[in-house]
Amino acid sequence: MKQRIRQIAIIVLNFLLLYLPYSTLQAETVVLASVDFPPYEFATPQNGVRGFDVEVIEAAFKRVNISTKFKFLPWKRGLEQTKVGSFTGIFSCGYSVEREEFIIYSAPISRQTDVYFIRRDFDGFEPSNLKTAQGLKVATILGWNQVRAMEEIGATVTEYRTVELLFRDLLKGLIDYSYLPLEGPIYTAMNLGISKDIRFIKVKESDLYVCFSKKWPNIEKIVDKFNEGLAAVRKDGSYDRIHARYR
Repeated sequence: MKQRIRQIAIIVLNFLLLYLPYSTLQAETVVLASVDFPPYEFATPQNGVRGFDVEVIEAAFKRVNISTKFKFLPWKRGLEQTKVGSFTGIFSCGYSVEREEFIIYSAPISRQTDVYFIRRDFDGFEPSNLKTAQGLKVATILGWNQVRAMEEIGATVTEYRTVELLFRDLLKGLIDYSYLPLEGPIYTAMNLGISKDIRFIKVKESDLYVCFSKKWPNIEKIVDKFNEGLAAVRKDGSYDRIHARYR
């Protein structure tokens, strides 16, 4: 009897492998790109925490029986590979109209505060919003949304590969202004022991998303399932409990 059941199971499995569309099988696991950006995501977990966006995304997909794999690499490269379908998506991703050509945005997964970082003892002109940075030399990170934001208002943009390199030059006085998200870079500044040497000017708040690749098979269904799982994680309090561990 057991042998008969085993034979039937093998026949069923072979049928699924032969006749189910490849995209259906592939949708059981999503591969998401990101960059080391604490506290949103940690390339290397620290004291058991992996980043609140990582945990929220994993929990949301788990609710709809989809497993997750995370790959960490430089943002610009990750975005380009997502664009061509090498990854299911990339996070934590800000909104821009230009990305809609190759991206489907999820429901918001978290929020971001954009600020100007300046030296603590800086006594020059202080921009209070986007437009007041016109004509200033402003540093930000290669491939981030902040680059386009500064270019559009007429600032002279200097792009850095990492936040660490940018803060190094800010403290040396090689640059006076940087336009960055608050949450990740301030965490970096604390780890570098320089948070007392810098201050920030709040500009705006915005949502962050998972940016799903339109090139990935069955992506519309995956996005719908993710949003369904995310809504469930928010509704039962799991979302708040995850974020509470990072405060």
